[in-house]
Amino acid sequence: MTEELPEDLEPGEYGAEAPVTGQGRMEAAWGSSEGDEDLSDTQVAQPTSTGHVFEQVYKPWQGELNPRWMRNWAILRHHLLGIFKKGHRPWGMPTRLFILVVFLASLSDAALTLLSGLLGEASLHQLWGVSRDNLYGHVLGFFPRNVLYYPIIAALLVGSVISEDRQHGTSALYFSRPITRFDYVGMKFLSVALIQSIVVLLTLTLYALA
Repeated sequence: MTEELPEDLEPGEYGAEAPVTGQGRMEAAWGSSEGDEDLSDTQVAQPTSTGHVFEQVYKPWQGELNPRWMRNWAILRHHLLGIFKKGHRPWGMPTRLFILVVFLASLSDAALTLLSGLLGEASLHQLWGVSRDNLYGHVLGFFPRNVLYYPIIAALLVGSVISEDRQHGTSALYFSRPITRFDYVGMKFLSVALIQSIVVLLTLTLYALA
């Protein structure tokens, strides 16, 4: 690689004070003539006077940072809205489909209770309605919801909520702001708890209304 010399400089005067044109000299680093194998490490490491291509200076941020609650809300919103819309945390499609299946399956008691009320069958209401015999089994949903569905949802959500930040480098964006480890982990698990609460509490509320 070669550079054009300024008109007012002689070839011997072209040094570090010359304007930087954005082109570097490859021969300064690797050598451009024969006999490079005779150069010692000391000679290769000698500083050259060809100047520098660019200068990068880091300046501290002098602006006003968002308050603590807003930084925490950004993490919480990033996970919650990722279930419903794009542009936020990209939850996997298997996780979304399983949450939808569990939500619909958890409404089976509500559907059967509504059906028994519409038909007026006392036997159906005794099986699926709110009574002392089935209050724990159906209102609280011990099986299969509490035993099978909800633990799997918790495993799918918690399993990748922090590990993917380290894998994709998202944690560098979080910790570029003054956020504590307690806030970071707390907002992660609070978002998981809210997603599960939507499935659990909303289905039980619809069951009670039915």
